[in-house]
Amino acid sequence: PRDGSVCHDEALPFAARGEELPRPTAEETAKIGKIAKSFMEKHEVPGLSVAFSFRDSIAFSTGFGMADLDKKEEMTPQHLFRIASIAKPLTAVGIYKLIEQGKLKPEDRIFGKDGLLQVRGMRKLPEGVEDITLHHLLTHTCGGWQNDGNDPMFRHPDLDHRELIAITLKEQPLKHAPGSNYAYSNFGYCLLGRVIEKTSDKTYAAFMEDDVLAPSGVKDMKISGNTLSDRMKNEVIYYGRNGEDPYHMNVRRMDAHGGWLATPEDIVKI
Repeated sequence: PRDGSVCHDEALPFAARGEELPRPTAEETAKIGKIAKSFMEKHEVPGLSVAFSFRDSIAFSTGFGMADLDKKEEMTPQHLFRIASIAKPLTAVGIYKLIEQGKLKPEDRIFGKDGLLQVRGMRKLPEGVEDITLHHLLTHTCGGWQNDGNDPMFRHPDLDHRELIAITLKEQPLKHAPGSNYAYSNFGYCLLGRVIEKTSDKTYAAFMEDDVLAPSGVKDMKISGNTLSDRMKNEVIYYGRNGEDPYHMNVRRMDAHGGWLATPEDIVKI
């Protein structure tokens, strides 16, 4: 600085610091591989993928094991995985994009006369439902619909979003007043996906692709299919344990709370 004061390196923009993108040494790479192998053996995982970023750039990315055991297809950084609840912070970013644009406010109510979402066929909403705000959904404090044995997102797999919301409001009353209790809620983030659709006038996936993923340089993320025949290009094969069937869920309906396919590189870019 011209005034003679000390200029600390940390205050400079990343591009001005003159630091090269760090790459792991051969020894570090070997240690990463050892950790991955140990994890796969302990949890009986056929394959995994990992990526690290440094100041907005991919510093390390690789795959371990197999993406498809039957075809002996080795894992690569390009393979897509179901990312489950990592979808939630992505959806929250989408909501805050709309808040930045002045189209939403955290205190906006979700249901009721002036609510963001309308429920057909319900003249009177259950107690407390009209008090739920956008902030409550974002922070898992809406008062009910938690991720337990009665999680709405794992019931009525044949229903679409609109039908599921209506039947959930009828069948599952809130357990607490909105804002008074924390309970992790997949259904709450399903509702946020519908808020994005109503507010943006796009499908949830289209809005996220246009306004969140594309600006991050992410092109290949998609909403997952449900069955093996729905498998996307470069998507891994899933193997159930203890009688589980990973292809017996309505993953596509989980879009905003758990339906995305992505690579580790996609996640760190975002």
